Amino acid sequence: MPNAVDAAAAWLARRSLATRLLLGGAAAAIAGYQFVELGSRDPGSLVAYVGAALLLVGQLGVVAGAVGVAWLLLAE
Repeated sequence: MPNAVDAAAAWLARRSLATRLLLGGAAAAIAGYQFVELGSRDPGSLVAYVGAALLLVGQLGVVAGAVGVAWLLLAE
């Protein structure tokens, strides 16, 4: 009997690279935003800088995923 992790991994494996970029980028952006919020109380916090970098990488992933999904839809 497969567990939830196996089911989620199988669901992701069936998706295109563009969709995985979109989902992964969104997750990274949300995590980065949370790190920025967590580290924003201390002006020199390394957590805020790491969160900002993760937020930026997540946003780039979302844009790349959205372009990929649009490409897939327009190529049909």
